[in-house]
Formats: sequence, C-alpha cells, structure tokens
Amino acid sequence: MPGPLNRPARPPDTRRRPWGGAWTSRAIGGLPLPVADIPVTWLSDPLTLRLDQPLTHAEVTQDGGATARADSTTIGLYGAFPFTATLNTAVDADATNLAHWTVTYNSTPRMRSPSLTINLLYRTDAEKAYLLQIGRGRRIRLTGLPDEWPAGANYLVVRGIQHQATTFGRTITWVTGPVIGISATVQDAFATDSTNGWGSADTDQVWSSAGGAAADYFVSGGVGNHLHSAAGTLKESYVDTRSTDWDFSVDLSWPVSSASGATITRWICGRYTDSTNYYVCRLDLSTGGVVSMQLGQRTAAGVFTTLVSSTTVDATYVANSVYRVRFTGVTSTSGALTMAGRAWLPAIESDPATPLVTYQTTAPAVTSGTNVAVLDRAEAGNTNVPITLAWDNVAAYTGGNPQGVAGPWFRWGSSSWSGTDTRPF
Repeated sequence: MPGPLNRPARPPDTRRRPWGGAWTSRAIGGLPLPVADIPVTWLSDPLTLRLDQPLTHAEVTQDGGATARADSTTIGLYGAFPFTATLNTAVDADATNLAHWTVTYNSTPRMRSPSLTINLLYRTDAEKAYLLQIGRGRRIRLTGLPDEWPAGANYLVVRGIQHQATTFGRTITWVTGPVIGISATVQDAFATDSTNGWGSADTDQVWSSAGGAAADYFVSGGVGNHLHSAAGTLKESYVDTRSTDWDFSVDLSWPVSSASGATITRWICGRYTDSTNYYVCRLDLSTGGVVSMQLGQRTAAGVFTTLVSSTTVDATYVANSVYRVRFTGVTSTSGALTMAGRAWLPAIESDPATPLVTYQTTAPAVTSGTNVAVLDRAEAGNTNVPITLAWDNVAAYTGGNPQGVAGPWFRWGSSSWSGTDTRPF
C-alpha cells in the first residue's frame, strides 16, 4: 500500500466555477458579480432597520507624518460627523485619498438591515446552493418588500457570514452594510419593451403616466417614448423616489433640427405631485433651431411661473443629438430650497461643474411631491406632429445607495490601520 509520501497525485479540478466562491466578491476573471436577489419571504424574523450616520468630516494621519483633512459637500446639510484614522502605508498620498474617499462615498445617511438570517431547512437544494455561494463583499437586493420600505435600503453588501446548525434547522446569517457610494434610487435604461405605459424601472419602481391615450406611452428601441399625434397635449411619465429632494438626470433628443410652427418643449421635473404641482427644468427647441433652458414651477392653481428666464444651451441644434439634462433640488437645514439645471452632450462632454441656471427660495411653493417626472409637448400650432419624443438613461439620486462603488481606496500590500469606523473594504 502506498505511504503518505508516494500517494498518487490528485487530478486537477477542471470544472469551470462561475462564481468566485465564499471568500470573494468577484467572479473568475476579476469582473464584479451580479447583484444577488433575495426574496424577503426567505428571511427569518426579526427583520430590523438601522440608520447609519453619514461621515462628513475626515482626518487621516500617516504614522509619523502629516494629517489630511476633507469635508463632504453635505456637511452644511447634515452637520459634522467625524471620521479619524491613522495609516502606516508605503504611499504618502494614501492619507489624502482615504480622507476624500470617506467623505465622498459616505456623504449621506443610509438605512440598512444590520443582519439577515435564512433557515436553509425550508429552501430547495437549488436555493441552498444559490445562497451558499454568496460570499463576503457580494451585493444583494431584497425583493418583494412593502411600499413603505425606505428607498435604497433594499440593497446591501455582505460583510460577514455565520453558519449555525441546530436541532431545528441550519441557518445562514449575513452581517450586512450599506453599499459604498451614492447610486441611483431610480434608474432605467429602458431595455425591456412595453406598450400602454413604460412598465417598471430597472430599480423596480412602476412608471405612471398622465395626458393623452395609454398607447401614447411605450418602450421600444431602448428608450421610453411619448407619441404626439396632435399638438397641444402634455405627455407626462413619473416615478416615485420617496424623497422631496432630488438629483435627476435623463437623456433626451429631438428628431428634428428645428421646430415648425411652434416650439417643442421637454420638461424635467422634481417634487412632482400631479399635473399641477411640481418644479421643472425645461428645455425648448425653437423654430430657429435654438435649444434653451429655464426653471419654473407649477402650483396648486395649475399656473406656470418662470423662476429663471431662458438661457441658450445650443444655438444650432442638430437633429437626434443627445443631451443629458441634470436637475437638482436640495433643501438646507434652514428650509431653503436650491435648484440647479445643467445640460451637456455626453458623447463629447462631461457634467459641467457650474450649472447653467440656478434658483434659491426660502419659501418653496411646492413642498410635498416625491416623484420625478419627464414631460413633453408639441406646443399649440406646431406642425411637426405626428412626432415621437424619446427619453433614456433615467437616474434619480435621493440619498439611497442601491449599487454604489466597490473596491479598496488603496493598493493591497503591507499596511496597518486604526480608526473610529469600520474599514472601507
């Protein structure tokens, strides 16, 4: 019988493993793993929520060196929530990088479930295999939650794993954290065709519509469409973010270089309650081929009020050129609402640092809407009709963190860490 030193070698395992396994959050080849969907009905009681405070001021010291400091852009909104750490790494810039990383990707409060437990006794063999391959660092999404569930709290990242076997079952418990970074609460790339409405966003919220016939609203060709068979009717698609503040961006284009007879208007709205209550960043295509932007509001009486007059975006629009429009509205601790509008050509430009139009009010006329919306109209007298107007790449940020940014802020190697908060990796 062969002894332990001359035992035949074990043949290599040539089976292809699709996932990285329980010790990693990356697939073979280094690509991020897809988000793992977990039905809420699989979870054992209790399911609790905890609000994690933001980190708005960071001070990071290199051992024996200088201290780097950074403040979040939200420090005026939430106040000073400090983060401190001491590093002993080979790269002096790590202190500055960590300070800025911390306040950038932890700038807002985040709601999460601190832990999730599942009893494998009640799961099928296929479901058990699915659950057991979820490792540390894997992003998960809770599905089937009630409408009252806080925005963004359905996305989590696994920070730790515990297994327990008892007489009554075999449980797996994930210690979870909010996903790093600020990502869209509502996101839609319109990849799924739909008729008589826009269906559901990629983040599961259901689109609603107002104005015209149901058949005027459809998803096709990777965009959300509004059909205008005649001039004068405002077509409206809206979706709930559960927040009265908004950071809303969307792509739009016109299929013509200039309007005929009357303008063609595109409306990007925040605090949308209904057809008569919202704030709007509006882009108009004129009969001369000029694209302009203005800010306005529509209040309970349905009256439209211009808050910032038209500013030129493009003096010679080219048909089908795609503009990305970003409209933001942020409330300060004093109650003042600051709004800003930007527009750029994403194929050749990046988000401009300076808004094209801004407006601040200490007494907002619209206070309660939590929807964002896209509206458009061929104004009365327009002769381009029938015309279809398309929208794409919807992203609304409200402080939730559905997907975020993954990965360490410095290179792996010989290093040490001490600080007042959990490591960011």
